[in-house]
Amino acid sequence: MQPNFKYFRLVMTALALLSLLFNAAFLWSSRDALRQGYGDFLAFYAAARLLKAHGGGDLYNLKTQEAFQKPFEAYKQRGWPLPYIHPPFELLWLLPFTALAYPQALAAWLTTNVILVVATFALLTREVDVSSRLMFASMFAGFFPVTFTLFNGQDSIILLFLIAAACAQLEKNKDNIAGILLGFALIKPQLIFAILLLLLYKRRWRFYRAFAATAIVLAVVSIALVGPEGVRRYIDLLITLDATQYTIAAARMSNIRAFVEFALSVPPPAAKLGTGLLTVGFLAFLLYKSRGNADAEAEVLDLQIGLAVVVGLVTSYHAHLHDLSLLLVPITALTRRILLGERPPGPSDRWFLFLTLCFWVPFPGSFLPLIDRGQLPWLFLPLISFAAFITHRLDHERCRSTPRRQRKLGSC
Repeated sequence: MQPNFKYFRLVMTALALLSLLFNAAFLWSSRDALRQGYGDFLAFYAAARLLKAHGGGDLYNLKTQEAFQKPFEAYKQRGWPLPYIHPPFELLWLLPFTALAYPQALAAWLTTNVILVVATFALLTREVDVSSRLMFASMFAGFFPVTFTLFNGQDSIILLFLIAAACAQLEKNKDNIAGILLGFALIKPQLIFAILLLLLYKRRWRFYRAFAATAIVLAVVSIALVGPEGVRRYIDLLITLDATQYTIAAARMSNIRAFVEFALSVPPPAAKLGTGLLTVGFLAFLLYKSRGNADAEAEVLDLQIGLAVVVGLVTSYHAHLHDLSLLLVPITALTRRILLGERPPGPSDRWFLFLTLCFWVPFPGSFLPLIDRGQLPWLFLPLISFAAFITHRLDHERCRSTPRRQRKLGSC
């Protein structure tokens, strides 16, 4: 490791541990509200109980979902239900939690998520030297989007683990296992679309055979759970969701859509056009930066997946604060390469490390003001900065692996 990273490690570790203390205090102060059903886990728990009690025919009937949420204090205060809008198959691993009362089920769910965070840390830092492990461990523990996922009882940590595990398998050329893992990541297909596009462009056919087989099995299971009528209601619910009071406004997101509509205040017709063009542009940029021969590209697959994760977040129609937990994939990959690199850090590396430090400023001074003021769409700019830093590193790694003759000819 470069000796001039000593102070970065110290500052990052201190910031992350301080952030962890604030995050823990935030969760502790919210414990009573969480036990009363505040948070998205209520939608998961109630939907799993509905499926267990009445089958899946009415799973996507909001009136039926509402009936299963009415006993909770959170519903009485809010007056409307939190809709379950995820695929039916996701409820299969939520059914065991219905054997417990809600507070105990929530505790078990949070414990499961913490275990998955630890497993993700092990997957993403398996090549990190011992001297840097404390820093990375504190980063995982103190990242506010992870805490926000726990607070909401959301499933973004499951998605984070599946992506990290699939990336590890792809690096070992175990494409079949990776395809199965990302098949289960279809709990949020909009967030893995860029990864799927990347792997299609790279012609990872073994991955796609396993992924397609997994997707077909999960589709059959889902249809068997809810029936054709349930599938129709699910599609109708997704189409009409933005016209109801149940959805979270784009003003609380950090994607292209939120930035164009709310940060830039572009009128609706032009905003849709601008969002569409920028989305296509970012996806095309991802593919352009993923070109190259297979042998050279295998060495930077972690960076390419990291870039796809960032592109997936900014191009997704729905990407909430808890979904930013996925940033641990690209941030860990690039930070690890900078710390363990053989060359001194350049200006781009230093700016990336500075931006990374900003993301671990304790949330009262970072995420909370953005949430309270409705300024989360401005996080789009740091996200595309991360994409730029990853791209710069990809170019550097390609230059390093390019023969010197080709460099002179201008191909690097």
